[in-house]
Amino acid sequence: MRSIDIFLNCFLIFFFLCTPLFSQGKTKVLPYQESRLNKLTNIPDSLNENSNLAKRGLGIQVRAGIKFPESSDYSYATEMGFYGGVTFIVPLGKSIDLQPEFNYSNSANPGNIANGHRPGENISTKEFALMLGCKYFLKDFIIKFIPGLGYVAKSGDRFSSNSDKLLSITLGLGFYKDISSQFSAGFELRGQWAGSLEPGGGSTFAPFIANFAVTYFIPKVNN
Repeated sequence: MRSIDIFLNCFLIFFFLCTPLFSQGKTKVLPYQESRLNKLTNIPDSLNENSNLAKRGLGIQVRAGIKFPESSDYSYATEMGFYGGVTFIVPLGKSIDLQPEFNYSNSANPGNIANGHRPGENISTKEFALMLGCKYFLKDFIIKFIPGLGYVAKSGDRFSSNSDKLLSITLGLGFYKDISSQFSAGFELRGQWAGSLEPGGGSTFAPFIANFAVTYFIPKVNN
């Protein structure tokens, strides 16, 4: 669990560095303060009420991709498999989003008899995660750093209610480009570290994930 502690510390440090950005919509920001925030996240000065970003409200993102094989050091190590999910993107400002997610994965046990699972048995996960999306603007792309925490239910039967409960830490990096005024497409890379919530420890796993993502943004309603 040493690696989990390291990444948890990184997540907490980054979270506190981002917290000044939350105040943009809650308190009055002076012109010189707004300029400094724009430089921090590279927000274009031309980002105005006529831009695509200014016209967008809640985003609904669908992701699908690959979960790569995990190290055999982890008790629930699995082979390459499917990983996908749905994300609701709630803008908290020009440079940060709140992202509740529902994720699912399915892959095979490569032959380790761990926690009662048979070699070759499919192991599935169902996850609820709460992520932050911290955006950095380039000329044609948006880069997003995506840290967060999740609750994972992992079992050897996708229809079973009997599953191990895990706490996960996820760090991700996404690259996105607009394909229309309301749609964007992107590519994400994520690393996840998870450990059992059961007393005395238990199963652990640490997958690396690559996803393609398509996002639809609900248009804002003008007051």
